[in-house]
Amino acid sequence: MVISMLACIVGAIFCWGVYAKTAHQAALIACLIFAAFTAHFLIIYTFTPLTNAFLGKRIHYSLPWFRPKRFEKALYARLGVKRWKSHIPTYNYDEFSLSKHTPEEVIQNMCYAEAVHEVIFAASYLPVLLGLMFSHVLLFLVTSCLFSIVHLFFVIVQRYNRPRLVRLYELRKSRHPQ
Repeated sequence: MVISMLACIVGAIFCWGVYAKTAHQAALIACLIFAAFTAHFLIIYTFTPLTNAFLGKRIHYSLPWFRPKRFEKALYARLGVKRWKSHIPTYNYDEFSLSKHTPEEVIQNMCYAEAVHEVIFAASYLPVLLGLMFSHVLLFLVTSCLFSIVHLFFVIVQRYNRPRLVRLYELRKSRHPQ
């Protein structure tokens, strides 16, 4: 992801240089697209550690925010989540590995991942403010919508998978109380 962000920075600088020499609007648009993508990468790199630092150990799967809602099961069936969830990449697979973590730790990691992606989903609209500066709000709004949708997929996968793991964990806990 760092390489992608650096490529976007280089692309923005290059296109800005072309625009400065030629005044072609296409070069400006390309520059702004690269700038918007750079802003989104910066949001990911900024809000991920901030969210983790702010939330600390305050997240627990039993909190109302993380509990399944009545409509979710039907929504996920309608979206066909079961078919496509395995195609969504995982940033750190080990954090969700039951061979390396207890079910409770994996559930906790799933809650953190969901919270981070929800924060990034909301923060994805911050670059629209850049659009105001350059009078290209629509361009930044489109990239913001695309990036927020990408993060929504990650939230959906966490919310889809967690209830089954919670049921498994609670079943094991009831059979083998400590």
